[in-house]
Amino acid sequence: RAPSSTSLTLNDVAQKAGVSPTTVSFVLNEDGSRNKHVSEETRTKVLQAVQELNYHPNTLARTLGKGQSRELIRIIDITNTLFGVEMDNSFQQQALLYGYTPVMYVSRGLSVEQKKALYRGIFDRRPLAIFTSPFSFTAKDVVQAKKTGIEQIIFFSFTSEPIEQAH
Repeated sequence: RAPSSTSLTLNDVAQKAGVSPTTVSFVLNEDGSRNKHVSEETRTKVLQAVQELNYHPNTLARTLGKGQSRELIRIIDITNTLFGVEMDNSFQQQALLYGYTPVMYVSRGLSVEQKKALYRGIFDRRPLAIFTSPFSFTAKDVVQAKKTGIEQIIFFSFTSEPIEQAH
């Protein structure tokens, strides 16, 4: 009986392709550039085995291995307008187009404690970046995010009010 796609491992792909698990890892971890340690012929065999087996890498394992996920987090803290909906759609489409996982959370209406719990959960997921407004994501939240290794925090706002600084 063939293993289900959720229980497949790099070893299964390696066996199918006739290469080492390390080679499979090299091919699957390419970030848009070809790995000079793997020939085009071998790369093609690995990708064909991945497709034939319907293999999907374990995102949790990849996050642990790299220390960061491929998630782009969008925190929504205002009532959405037609413009906001268009912006969210564009965010999602562009993230998916470039191989990222867009995840959106709504923080509007949450208590301070609920926001803290939400942000702790987000930080634990180790996203590549967080997109938010300065009104619900404070300087203290930025400090906490950076402590967990999240370096990319992008703020956007529709006002020119000054943003609180972290010290």
